[in-house]
Amino acid sequence: MPGPRSDAYHPQYDRVGREKVPGSRLVAVAITTPDYQATALTPPAPEAAPSAVAGQPLDPDRVGIVFVHGIGTQQPAETFLEWSAPIVRMLTAWRIEHGFPADPVVRSEFSFSGSSQPYLELDIPAVDAYPARRWVLTEAWWAAQIRAPSLGDAAAYVRRGLPRILRGITQGHKIGIDLWSDRLKAELKNLEAKDPADSLAKRELMARRRWGWIDQLDGFQKGLTLLAYLPALVLGSLLLLLYAPFRLIPIKAIRDAAILRSADNFLTTWFGDLPDVLDDPVQAANVRARLAESIERLETQMRCGSIVLIAHSGGAIVSFTTLLDPAYLSRRVDRLITIGQGLALGWRLHDTGRPGGGPRSDRLTGDLVDARPTLQWADVWASYDPAPAGPIVAPPGVTVAVDSRPVTNRMSIVEDHGTYWDNDEGFLVPLLRHLDVPRGDAQTSRFYRDSTDRVVRIERRRQRVGVLALWRWIAVLGGLLPIVLTTVAWAVSGGAVRGPAGLGAAIAAWFGTLPGHQLI
Repeated sequence: MPGPRSDAYHPQYDRVGREKVPGSRLVAVAITTPDYQATALTPPAPEAAPSAVAGQPLDPDRVGIVFVHGIGTQQPAETFLEWSAPIVRMLTAWRIEHGFPADPVVRSEFSFSGSSQPYLELDIPAVDAYPARRWVLTEAWWAAQIRAPSLGDAAAYVRRGLPRILRGITQGHKIGIDLWSDRLKAELKNLEAKDPADSLAKRELMARRRWGWIDQLDGFQKGLTLLAYLPALVLGSLLLLLYAPFRLIPIKAIRDAAILRSADNFLTTWFGDLPDVLDDPVQAANVRARLAESIERLETQMRCGSIVLIAHSGGAIVSFTTLLDPAYLSRRVDRLITIGQGLALGWRLHDTGRPGGGPRSDRLTGDLVDARPTLQWADVWASYDPAPAGPIVAPPGVTVAVDSRPVTNRMSIVEDHGTYWDNDEGFLVPLLRHLDVPRGDAQTSRFYRDSTDRVVRIERRRQRVGVLALWRWIAVLGGLLPIVLTTVAWAVSGGAVRGPAGLGAAIAAWFGTLPGHQLI
C-alpha cells in the first residue's frame, strides 16, 4: 500500500475543515463544512456521463446504494429492511409535503433465505430544476461468510483489547459539544447577516442558553465514564481470566447455564467477527468479495451511474479495506457514508502505525486519497458511541480525507451505537442530502434546503434527548438512594432498622390504602 503523501491536500477536499494531528496525515473536523452554513441554493451541475458496462450505458440518474452491516448475526435481508424503512419513511414525508404521491417504492425484491440479492427501487421526483432520479438499494450481506473463532481465541482477543476499548469510550465527548457550539454560532452569524430582525428561528437558537444544563449533564456522564474506567478494566480482566477455565468444568448443567451461553454468543458470534475481519486474511478477503459483488451488480444489472456505500460499525472496516484492495480498484464508488464506524477501533486494537505496536493488518493502512481521488467520505459519530470514540483520526501510514460530524443519539454508552437510524434530525436528513448528490456537494440537494431549519431541528432533538437522559438519572437515583440509605441505616443500627426490606413493606402497606389499588 502507498505510504503517506505530502502535506498538500487533495483539491476536492479543500472545503473540509481540518487540523493537524501529530504523527498522522489529517483529521477532518465537521464544523467548518458548507453544510453548517447558509449558502445560496444552486441546482447540481451536470455530471459527466458514466462509462458503459456490459454493452449498456450507465444511467447518471440511477444511484446505487449498498448497505454494509457490522459484526453480528444479521440474517439475510435484515439490514436491508431495517435500514431502508427509515429512508422510505423520510421520503414519504417529503413527498407529501411537496404534493407528490406518498409512496416512493417502485419495486422491491428480497428473500429471507439469502438465495438472491435484495433490491429496492425508490422514485425521487423532479422538483424545480432538479431532475427525476431512481435510488436502487441493496445490501452486502456477509454475516454468513464468517466462521466464528474458538472461545479461547475470542476471550484472549477481548482481554487484550479491553484497555484500548475502554480508553476510546472516554474520548470524543467534549469534541462533540465544542463542534455543535461552533455550528450554532456560525448559524446565528449567518442569520444576522441575512436578516437583522428578531426572527423566530433566531430567538429559538438564542434560547439555547437556557439549556446549558445539558452540557453540564454531558460533562457529569463523561466524568462517570472516566471514574468507571479502572474498575471496569480490573473487573473485566478478572472475569475474562476466570471465564475460559470455568467453561471447561465437565458439568453439563454449568456449561449450559444461560449466562455462560450468552457470554459465549457475545464473544464468539458478535465480538468474534472482529478478529476474523482484522486478522484472518482468508475470511477477510471473502467478506471483501461480497461487497465487491454487490457493487458490480448495481452497475451491470441495474445500470447505476453512481454508487454509495453506507457502512455501520465493522462494516466500515470492510468498506475501507475493500476500497483500498488492488483487486477491486475498478469498482467505482463515489461516496462512502460511515456511522458508528469500527475502523478507529481496529486501529486502536492493532496499534496501527505506532512504534513497537503489536501485529497489525496491512489492510488497515494505505493512502485512500491516492487510491480513490474522487471518493467523498462522510462520517457520523455519536459522542457516547464506544466504537468510533470521536472523529476519525488517521494513524501513521493512513491517508484519508473525511468530513467527520457529531450527532446526538441517546446520550448513552449502551444505546448510542445502534440508534443512528432513529435519528431523523442528525443523521437521516443529512443522509438524504448526500444520496441526492452522490458525486457533488450535498449543499445543492433538493432535500431540506434551509440550513437554519436543520439547525433548529437538531437543537430541538438535543433538548429532548437531554431531558430523557436527565429523567433516566432521576429514575435510577430515585430507586437507588432509598436502598443505599436504608442499608446503611440497617448496618449502623445493628439491625434495629429493617433496611430495604422494611422500606419495601412500608411502601406496599401505604399503597394498599389507596382507593382502587386492587385494580392497579
